[in-house]
Amino acid sequence: MGYLPDTFSFPGFNFLGGRKYLITLSLQNDCGRFDFNDTVAIPFGAYITFERPTVYANPVHGARTVQLHGYVNSADSFSWSPQAWLNRTDTLVVISTPGDSISYVLTAYQGSCVAYDTAFIKYNRVANAGLEDTVCYTSTKVLLGNGYDLSVFLGYLYYKGGSDFRDNWFLAKTTSDHEYFKYLSMFMQTNTFKSWAMGAGNLYLHFTEELNREGTIKEPWFANYFEKLTEFTDPDMYALDTFVTLLSRNTNLANNYNSIGNYTNFSSGFTDFFNYYEDFVANQLSTVSMSWIKIIGADTSFNRSLQESAIAIDEPTRTTTYIQQVITPEYAEIDETIVYVDTIPTVAFAIQLQFDSTVVFENYTEPTDGSNRYSWNFGDGSATSNQVHPYHTFPAFDTLFRVCLTATNDCGSYTWCDTVYIDSAHWGGNMRIWGDGEEKEIETERVEAEGIEAILYPNPTEGNTTLQYTLSENASLVITDVQGKLVWQTELKSASSQMPEARSFLVIPSQTFANGIYFYTLQHALGSARGKIVVQR
Repeated sequence: MGYLPDTFSFPGFNFLGGRKYLITLSLQNDCGRFDFNDTVAIPFGAYITFERPTVYANPVHGARTVQLHGYVNSADSFSWSPQAWLNRTDTLVVISTPGDSISYVLTAYQGSCVAYDTAFIKYNRVANAGLEDTVCYTSTKVLLGNGYDLSVFLGYLYYKGGSDFRDNWFLAKTTSDHEYFKYLSMFMQTNTFKSWAMGAGNLYLHFTEELNREGTIKEPWFANYFEKLTEFTDPDMYALDTFVTLLSRNTNLANNYNSIGNYTNFSSGFTDFFNYYEDFVANQLSTVSMSWIKIIGADTSFNRSLQESAIAIDEPTRTTTYIQQVITPEYAEIDETIVYVDTIPTVAFAIQLQFDSTVVFENYTEPTDGSNRYSWNFGDGSATSNQVHPYHTFPAFDTLFRVCLTATNDCGSYTWCDTVYIDSAHWGGNMRIWGDGEEKEIETERVEAEGIEAILYPNPTEGNTTLQYTLSENASLVITDVQGKLVWQTELKSASSQMPEARSFLVIPSQTFANGIYFYTLQHALGSARGKIVVQR
């Protein structure tokens, strides 16, 4: 009885493969009952659907969890491939906690026959809001998400249809149910909506590709409009009037909206649209999940407002990661957006150490939340460096070089410069420091071998001494006295593959050694280098 849809689904019923089913459709009206019979052949095979996860393996990563439900017909065995990020592979219902986009293949085997189905999880690190993957937090509220939302969709239809759209279509629905459109953003994720929109005057193409949705949600008034609309307390939805009025003041947006689509072509399909939407809310709402998670440090919580919306509004007090998760039977998508708070860095650096004409720089830029990217200009015509704490060999002594450090994040670039003087007194293994009101020389000892470069200073020493080294392989450091007795030893790590020329520092506790001469040996698989330490107080 009632509205006859074009397609039928049978929730909770799974047809077995390799069989035929007799399907009977009965129609009844005032003239009687009519039965239609037909057979449906279900082939052997396998298929996968996405479902909401039933458990979270890890609270911090729970927002990234997707449950895959595989179905296999008339098979002897099955397998999942690849196995990355799956909690197990010996069942048809598995949980994936992806760290990136991935395709899973479910394979079913029966004798020499093989069947496949593929599920793709899209992990999108670029938010759809057109702001790449970050938002620079400059006000009391931040708007997150994408324009594939009921607020933009209804705004577009009202902009095009005006009083006709209000009076003839949504007013009767919202008068009896203020929250009528609450689940519209979720319905817009379904293939039913997309199929309808493709046929309704090509609305799908106009809305998804031609309409400037991203520019719309970046308008300064949009957040307030969105909040008012989604309160769902006004059956007349007068927030839509605000949308039309304020959007019309932006000439570029107004021209875009005016040139996209024909409202008459859309409205001819509205009867089907409302029927499809009401069927979705009544029978299929649980098949689509749209949620927002926020992560601050190791803390994970749900943004409980607007869980069914493609857009969320929040007021973060610390740098926060937001994850939007959409799961439908056809696809799963995870969008990640980072909101940086207090992102204007204070850029500074200082010289940590100088040996010969090489200077080790210490980067003191704040804050250090991992969002900064660095560029060093050493003022000598050499290539820039992107290391956090670089070392650089200058081409001349007794020369001033203007060194500039630029810290860049997604909110801008900030630069600080200072002069560095390369003193020729550092040539030949001597370094100069100030102490007791006068300048003193520090003698050094340099040793080299295949894959080993090391400088020891000060030497002789009255206290501790420092070993600066570069290693191509992990090595051991052994210190003995003149009679060969072990005094001290440790293990040294080689430089990383990303920074093969990086130098490391080790403080040797020679202040605990008695006065005398000691020998140190650096040894790894490629060879060894030997030098001496003089402790003289």
